Amino acid sequence: MDVKQLARSLGISQQTAVNRASELIRLLKLQIPGGLGQGEICRPVVCLELACQTTPGSNLPLREEFIRYSCSAPKVYNQTFTQIQRLLDVRPALDLRQLVTLF
Repeated sequence: MDVKQLARSLGISQQTAVNRASELIRLLKLQIPGGLGQGEICRPVVCLELACQTTPGSNLPLREEFIRYSCSAPKVYNQTFTQIQRLLDVRPALDLRQLVTLF
């Protein structure tokens, strides 16, 4: 699925998040040229969620929305999300509320 169309369906309007998701997909293809097995189908959605998390100020839909658009089971989605996050070493950007809660 195209990342731009997926972002439009989820209501994500920030172009920086969409561009970041495309870049994450490209990097993932370089890291794992063979694919992710079961998680291959939800790769664009996972990259878009990671891009939204790392882009400050972007509106982030609920995780259930991402899972619904991934066309996979929640367990497969969560495993793929964790795997991609570790492979690409992507850390979510924390806002002030999350930092206060953390410390």
